[in-house]
Amino acid sequence: MITNGNSIQGGQSSLRHVLILKLIKMTLKKFYLKNYPTDDLGTKINGKSTFQGLINTLVQKNDVYDYIGVEDSIVRERLFQRLSKERVSVTADSDVFLDFIYHLWTS
Repeated sequence: MITNGNSIQGGQSSLRHVLILKLIKMTLKKFYLKNYPTDDLGTKINGKSTFQGLINTLVQKNDVYDYIGVEDSIVRERLFQRLSKERVSVTADSDVFLDFIYHLWTS
């Protein structure tokens, strides 16, 4: 759960991470169309979805594909990879944070 203190607690393994999240104004769709202009699926991404919302979706264990608006693993993977770079972490590098994103998604 993301609290006002920006801490995330979750998983059966008592995984705890404290993350300082940047306010991300760019929508998933805008990011995707800018970075993958030849991928037609980008036009189908939910225009209101943000990276902050994607983190919330993962933490709340809601359907990531519903939030993104596209049920495509390549689109999801690209967004997860970008999400892993959109944070300042106290203790983790990008690869560790990406592992944490997958942990949230698969748990």
